[in-house]
Amino acid sequence: MKSNSSGIFNIILILIVALWFGLSLFALQKTVPLAYAANSTGNAVLTITVPLTCEISLVQSITFGTILPGANSVTTSQNVLDTNSGNEGAFAAVDGGNWIGTSNSLNTFGVGNTVWSAGSSVTFASANALTATAANTNVAVGSGSSANIWFGLGIPTGQAADSYTQNIVVINLC
Repeated sequence: MKSNSSGIFNIILILIVALWFGLSLFALQKTVPLAYAANSTGNAVLTITVPLTCEISLVQSITFGTILPGANSVTTSQNVLDTNSGNEGAFAAVDGGNWIGTSNSLNTFGVGNTVWSAGSSVTFASANALTATAANTNVAVGSGSSANIWFGLGIPTGQAADSYTQNIVVINLC
């Protein structure tokens, strides 16, 4: 009769070879890049994609000062500087909310009383009315550069005396 020890030895040897072969394939799979192309010299050419980004930095707030009701001739004299620190150029877009009284929140007037323009000193009548929906200003903000968006304001006739605030949103479209 044959001894069982040689059969057990063969099974253990097969398991060791299978385990080694399996680990070798596992190690090989971990060292092979997911995607590559070989050139004629046999060197691997790897490709990575850096995503395009545009970023925004706004540093100042706008203060119009004291404006009398019915004064709808305030030119675009207040600016916001949009700085894009990303690696892709962008266009600035703006939207906003209604003006709200700080001492009485029932004192309000419409978002459209604020106007914007790509340039300074544009008349109220010629500037673009701010809306609650983002509008592309076509103000180009290149990668690593800055651009101004200019704002003006008109106060409706009969508006209650108060200090008013408005939120304006500036975003970069890239």
